[in-house]
This record gives sequence, structure tokens and C-alpha cells, in this order.
Amino acid sequence: NLLEDDSLAPPRMILVYADDCYHPPPDTFADRALRKLGLEYTAHYDGDFEGFAASLTTQEWDLVIFAGERFEPPPAVLDCLERHVALGGRLILSSQGVRLLAGHPLWQALGIRWLADDHDPPASVAWSPAGRQVLQEPETLPEFSRLRGGRYATCGQRVEVLPGSESWAQPGDTPGDDASSNLVLGSEGRTVFKGFADGPTDADLDADGILDGVELWTNLVVGIQSDFVRHVPWL
Repeated sequence: NLLEDDSLAPPRMILVYADDCYHPPPDTFADRALRKLGLEYTAHYDGDFEGFAASLTTQEWDLVIFAGERFEPPPAVLDCLERHVALGGRLILSSQGVRLLAGHPLWQALGIRWLADDHDPPASVAWSPAGRQVLQEPETLPEFSRLRGGRYATCGQRVEVLPGSESWAQPGDTPGDDASSNLVLGSEGRTVFKGFADGPTDADLDADGILDGVELWTNLVVGIQSDFVRHVPWL
């Protein structure tokens, strides 16, 4: 159990921004994962970008989670997130605002370049060989092969993985296509870009009583506190 290892103590200070039409705050998948792990956190919801930016810039945070399903963040929020990463901070990010702000330097900091949006119906999510190795602890995580359509016009993004970063998943209609990814590890294990929304991922394909999207967030939160060093040899 990673959380029982003193060298991998849970992050002490966690900041969250989240909005989700289908799993509304304070019960988004990120919320559920953090509660499942018994972690305390400070949260801003549903377009409170001003409050989130104020929290981000006036305190130091061990982990920042940005899970935006409904609202596109203003450039000033991306500026704050880029500064957090540049100063060595950890970030897990999913956002509807990538395309409209595709030139922002935050994406380069996360090791990605926007290629296209994934439109409804959502593409399935297929783990890359690296993803299959990493994304199985502490929850066993199936591939997202049954996503619910009819929820979002834009269900996520397809991105190019920049040198020094690693793809953990591709859209299911492009298996083995290294040029198109939707889950990327960057910044030497300190950042994760998740290019698919939580809204369509509320299946329980492994029938363990935990929604697959919650299991993914759980594994990402646990892994990022150690920069995934146990599982990613090049780190």
C-alpha cells in the first residue's frame, strides 16, 4: 500500500477546482477519489476561477487538481497553473478550455500540444503499454471501452506528446498511434494531462462497486505524490 510508506506520505496541502454537470460538486470524481483516500483538501467549484486563482497564488500547495468539465478557464488561471508547475508543483489537469487557448505555454509545460477535440460520441480510452503498467495501483483499472454519449459536444482532446513526456493512453479509434494521446505524464512525473471528460466515464466495467472514473482519479492522486518514480524507469 503506497499510503503506508512513510516516504510517500499523502500530500498535506491539496487545492481543487472542479465542475461537472453529471457528477456535480462536491461529488465530482476528483472529490470522491480524495475522500476515498481520506485526504483533506480546499476546493473551488463551478466557475469560481477568481477564488481558485487567489488560493493558488497566496499559498503553497503540494498538489493542485483542475477538473473542468463545464467552464473554460480564463488565461489568467492558466498563467497561475503554469507558474505552479514552473516552481516544481504537482498538477493533474483536465479542461474543456484547451482548444481556445491552444497557444498558452501551460500546455508545453505539461508536455503536450493540442491536435484536435474529441467530439460526441466519445472515443474509448485505450491504455498504452506504459499506461497498462502504471495505472493499476491501488485500484485495478479497466480500459474505458464503454463511454456514455450524448452528454458533451466536446468530450476531450487529442494531443501530441512532446519530447520528455510519456503517453499513457490513446483514443480507442487510434490504437498504437503514438502521435495522438489523451493521457500524458509530464514535468518529470509531476504533471498529468487527462484529455477526456469524467461525464461519460461512469461505468463500472470491473464490477467492483467503484465507478471507473473514480478509480482513475484515485490512482493518479496516489501515484503523483511520488512522481510515479516506482513505475516509470526513465524518471
